[in-house]
Amino acid sequence: EGEKKIGNMLYSIATKLPITIERFRKPLATWVGSNDISNPNQLDFTIEYLKSEELKGGADLEQ
Repeated sequence: EGEKKIGNMLYSIATKLPITIERFRKPLATWVGSNDISNPNQLDFTIEYLKSEELKGGADLEQ
């Protein structure tokens, strides 16, 4: 069950990230794999956050 959830979240990263923030694909996948992002809602929120920050002039994971 856990592996399926992780697989689904990795698939979401591959399909939901727009090209403008695809540079965050590897860190997001790492966080999913290490369980730092542990559910689809967290992942969706993180992707939406990155999208909105990119529109404001550039997303930065160091914030």
